[in-house]
Amino acid sequence: MDKVAIVTGGVRGIGKAISIELLKEGYIVHVTYSSDDDAAKDLSTQFKNVFVHKSNVSEYSNAKDLVKEIVEKHSRVDVLVNNAGITRDKKIFFMDEKSWQDVINTNLSGTFYMTRLVGQVMLKQQMGNIVNISSISANICIEGQSNYSASKAGIQSLTKSAAKEFASYNIRVNSVSPGFINTKMIEKIDERIITNIALKRFGEPIEVANAVMFLISDKALYITGQNIIVDGGLSL
Repeated sequence: MDKVAIVTGGVRGIGKAISIELLKEGYIVHVTYSSDDDAAKDLSTQFKNVFVHKSNVSEYSNAKDLVKEIVEKHSRVDVLVNNAGITRDKKIFFMDEKSWQDVINTNLSGTFYMTRLVGQVMLKQQMGNIVNISSISANICIEGQSNYSASKAGIQSLTKSAAKEFASYNIRVNSVSPGFINTKMIEKIDERIITNIALKRFGEPIEVANAVMFLISDKALYITGQNIIVDGGLSL
């Protein structure tokens, strides 16, 4: 039986690395993206078992239509990785309502919508794995990221609640919190931050993907409701 996975925000950066690792493991992978058509085309031409969807999962109707389409096609979902996320960094006294709401909607509400919708499918299956991508910003203070930090802290709390509620249905829910990873999201980061990282380098997307793959594997069957930090020792 083919295994089916969904990765939100999965055409570049960390999401792309996760998508590729799932494909290597034989999964049929459905990937969402919001705007990068070139990256989506590139991924879909590289692999035959990947399906890309231009869908904004921060809107419930879009998330619902997406999950319905995938279930109608495959009748199941084995893995959900909630990776879609954005930043709109501003200090609190300069932050407008839209900057706050856009980040909360995409990062936290989108994760809730997909967890709820896919979780309902997994309940019927009596099995499944959900991994939510949080951030080290939920655990340490980064100036100008009150919206981002709040959304990612919310993801960690949502992960624990979902893990407890889904556990009796053989569904595990965990989160991964990356530190500074070499993606477009850190292009404006001052590289002097490396001095605060124990391993003295930024991480690579594959290193986050490896943590996700561990959590969905049989090696992690007794792990649920946990948050794995992948930050090179930044938070020490």
